[in-house]
Amino acid sequence: MRKSYKIAFDARPAQGNNRNITGVATYSLNIIKNFSVLVEDFDFIFIIDSTLDSSHIAFPENSEFINTSIGRGGGLRNWILRDYFTQIILPQKLISMGAHLYHQPDYIIPVRATPFVIVPTFLDAIVFTPHDHRSYLAKARDKYLLKKGANNADAIITISDFSKQELVKYLGIDPCKIVKIWIGISECFFSPVNKESAASCCRKLGFNGDFIFYYGGYGQRKNVKLLLDAFSIIRNRIDIKLVLAGNITKIIEDKIITLNLFESVKIFGFAKEEELKELLNMCSVFVFPSSMEGFGLPVAEAMACGAPVVCSDNGSLPEIAGSAAQYFERAEPKHLAFTIIKVLEDKYLREQLKYHSKLRARNFRWENLILELRNMYVSLIEKII
Repeated sequence: MRKSYKIAFDARPAQGNNRNITGVATYSLNIIKNFSVLVEDFDFIFIIDSTLDSSHIAFPENSEFINTSIGRGGGLRNWILRDYFTQIILPQKLISMGAHLYHQPDYIIPVRATPFVIVPTFLDAIVFTPHDHRSYLAKARDKYLLKKGANNADAIITISDFSKQELVKYLGIDPCKIVKIWIGISECFFSPVNKESAASCCRKLGFNGDFIFYYGGYGQRKNVKLLLDAFSIIRNRIDIKLVLAGNITKIIEDKIITLNLFESVKIFGFAKEEELKELLNMCSVFVFPSSMEGFGLPVAEAMACGAPVVCSDNGSLPEIAGSAAQYFERAEPKHLAFTIIKVLEDKYLREQLKYHSKLRARNFRWENLILELRNMYVSLIEKII
């Protein structure tokens, strides 16, 4: 196909502090990075915010940019400014620059008809469930914009069959309008272990023994308090530590102190991709106790490293992990502790999980998924040309 189509992509979710990276940020960063294999097919326009850092984003060469300067702060003023930009200014700019398709990796899109194709990614439908613990106003705004956006979108990308079912349930839209394209795993997690990086991780941890590993956010639905309760049971039976990566919350800090776990729980802090890979290769088991996920990227990354995985059987996790995980069915400390102990003490089970993990992870390589995205772009554009 000759290069003739212009794809506009909102890069703002990928901008900013790379130490507080979210699911939509990781998703956006990896899509932009993999656009490099599509430069023979498309020209690219990226929407960016000049007040936010973009130095970590690998934009394709010869890209065009639309700049705004609203920032990422919350509050009514910024909501109004962002919505005005999205609904009024952005469509005009995209028309003037000849965009054929606008892909918004988040959910806020123009709600009026446009001459270009509009494709948002709805990662999940958690805002409609009790698992969203934000303010009433924040949830009400998001629900409104999701519903309006769903009606105006030419197609909607989501990241699992579970999320697709939830979106159909809560938004009442035609399932044929929703296309499932899994999230890909960064190639870093498929690469061999780096001895220097592994040694650096050991020094940062301050020990060389066995450990249970967790990363993936510390909001209420992530169930890290449940993991700590389970670990307090495990450590009475097995000499092992728990390593937590990322920016833990005050609630989690207090829980560690309350359970008298401050010597057994190691806080790694912010971990770069390379460090996460080393920790996943070094850990005895990776535990992901979240009560609700639209995908569960940390589970997929753990599988790419061949880590034995223990996770809940909620949301999309059984779909993503398949037979490559040991599941716990009840959100109870004793049940989770028993499941983790079973994996730690059963060498054959652990080796089976490692084997199936690496096989399963092959489904989540960006080199395949970016081609699915390309074909979807072309199909939608050719319907309007």
